[in-house]
Amino acid sequence: MDNEKNNIEVNDFKVSQDIPKKSHFVIKYIVFIIMLAAITALAIYFTIDKINNEANARNNVALEEVKKTAKDDKYLISSYADTYDNNPIIITKYYDTDGTVSTDSIYHGDYNYSIGYIQISGLKNKSIQNDINQKLRQKAYALKSKNTYSSVCANFSNILSVSFFNDENKYDSLNINLATGEEIKFEELFASSTSINAYLVDALYETTAWQSIDLWNGDSNDLSKVDMSDFEDKAVMLINNYNKQKNNLVYNIGPNYICIYGLIDKRILDTEYAEDTILNVDLIDCINEVTIFKKFLTN
Repeated sequence: MDNEKNNIEVNDFKVSQDIPKKSHFVIKYIVFIIMLAAITALAIYFTIDKINNEANARNNVALEEVKKTAKDDKYLISSYADTYDNNPIIITKYYDTDGTVSTDSIYHGDYNYSIGYIQISGLKNKSIQNDINQKLRQKAYALKSKNTYSSVCANFSNILSVSFFNDENKYDSLNINLATGEEIKFEELFASSTSINAYLVDALYETTAWQSIDLWNGDSNDLSKVDMSDFEDKAVMLINNYNKQKNNLVYNIGPNYICIYGLIDKRILDTEYAEDTILNVDLIDCINEVTIFKKFLTN
């Protein structure tokens, strides 16, 4: 009996020892659950906050794009029937031959160099006019060679576009807003919603297709029959070149085309003169998305 009594007491003691242990475990478990719930709540809060911030940012960007697009819409024309006026300025060509400047382009005998450059007159703001003329001279003299030429590509709607090139196949361009004297960035030529890359790729397709046709040897002029299986790779290379150069792109504006220099290389067009190939964006194809005919006009 005494042994049984002792066993009962021992067992009671073990039970009394287990109860605090279980209580501590339950408390720790509850604390853990509370902490986990708090962490989950914080994570949900910050996730929702992040989503809201990103949504607001996207909405702000979209709103700005809508405003920008609406602003551009007033500069668009529907067809070439919406005519434009030539700029009422006087353009004079000068030729510097071995330091002698004249408007006469014909020289006899040997000479070291002849630099042709353009000057304008007739702007109401003489300060802007002088600044433009300085830029026109600088561009021409920067290409100084045996023969350096300047040519007007566009002179309408307050835009003056001039190309510069020499007999070493080097080239440059100047596209000026005559109202401000500032250079026009390539992206300013299009409405903000325009997919410029798509027009560049279209121009590349036509350029590379025609390069693949040998009309002299009786090839068909049907571009649909040209093997363009590797064109997708070439298009990616072109867009990469454009993204690298678009802030300093060399291009000229014309009444029918926008001519872009330096975007095609030998990876894209495997010819000896690949780097000299001009990419022509046909304005007829994107007439409803270009702003050049109205954007820079003033009263």
